[in-house]
Amino acid sequence: MAGDARTYLQTLEGSLHVDPQTRSAVMSEVSSHVAERREELESEGMAPEAAEERAIRDFGNPKQIAESFYSVHAIARGRDMVLAVVPHLAIAGLFRFHLWVELFWVSVALVVTLGAVAVAWLRGLPKWAVPWLGYALILPVLTLLLSMAALGYGAWTFFTSAEAPLSLPVYLVVAVWTPLCALIVFAVARRTISYDWLLGSLAALPVPFMAAWLFLLHWQGGVLIPDQVRALETDAATAAVFVALAAFTALFMSVGKRSRRLFILLAATPPLVVLAVTQYHTALGLPTIIVVTALSLALVLSPILLDPTDRANLPWGRRPAAP
Repeated sequence: MAGDARTYLQTLEGSLHVDPQTRSAVMSEVSSHVAERREELESEGMAPEAAEERAIRDFGNPKQIAESFYSVHAIARGRDMVLAVVPHLAIAGLFRFHLWVELFWVSVALVVTLGAVAVAWLRGLPKWAVPWLGYALILPVLTLLLSMAALGYGAWTFFTSAEAPLSLPVYLVVAVWTPLCALIVFAVARRTISYDWLLGSLAALPVPFMAAWLFLLHWQGGVLIPDQVRALETDAATAAVFVALAAFTALFMSVGKRSRRLFILLAATPPLVVLAVTQYHTALGLPTIIVVTALSLALVLSPILLDPTDRANLPWGRRPAAP
């Protein structure tokens, strides 16, 4: 295959944000059509190079073709849609019926989540798997952030006062746990984003709200909170947030255009953050709410940094035009 056709197909493949099986089928179909059109033009007397150029031109813009295939293959239907919203609704149920304080139900939720992720991983990450991945990664993500904070605070304290706030064994455990969590998060994120970085954003969507709830819990006395009545007062608001996440997930998975999916993510995050912050009655001012919203958006949109194709389209990722 000549260079022009090879470049065309590489551009198309790089723009296809679908699972590997679908990508392989699409590329096989497109390659066959281009080859058939080229042979047809050559049989009409056109030179091989001109025939290939014409066949490529007739097929259309590769990025537009990729978007068309994405619109067809990305939409989740039936069982995939139901399974995708189940984890959000299950977490909402844990809060609405005050089950998060019972170890049995928390353990059941954890086992079911890890089991669903294991099945999805072996099956090549079907469409319904993305929200489950998000909840499975919440613990590694949050502990990774806390571990990094602990290491940073310990280093700063030792540098300024020559004393460590925690014992050496604790720091050794943190030093081992931090790269392990980073490896887990990176491996899952890389595989998800290899399909479509927007799926990585969808998986990350619950993280800010679980973090906000854990912050609230810490503010009220810690995980083993002595005043459970006070903690349970926010359960209805927390459940409402996760029901809203289920609705936004269903809406996200029901549309095929990537631009609309991005709009849904951008439109969903700020109101949900404001809902969570205001319902928790933490007396945060407007500047703090704006900062929290901006950080949440940054987290949700961060998967684009691992997608080489879309990252190149960012303003700082574009190469200057040749003079």
